[in-house]
Amino acid sequence: MKNTSGQTAIEYLLLLAAVVAVTLIALNSNMGGMQEAGNIYFERTSEGLLGKPSPCGDGLCTEFEKTADKCMLDCG
Repeated sequence: MKNTSGQTAIEYLLLLAAVVAVTLIALNSNMGGMQEAGNIYFERTSEGLLGKPSPCGDGLCTEFEKTADKCMLDCG
């Protein structure tokens, strides 16, 4: 008679497949929030390393851009 009390390789593979499926479903449902958090982190890090980016071309007309020849792209 065969001893069937231990797990076989197939049972371990099925368990691994279930864990991977649950992980992928959880990541897919939270991907938007994770992507947004990653973008915020990247922007803060790059700003810290490289300094603030130029406000020219951002579509906003601020007081800084209105003065002299700073950046008339956004102010028309």
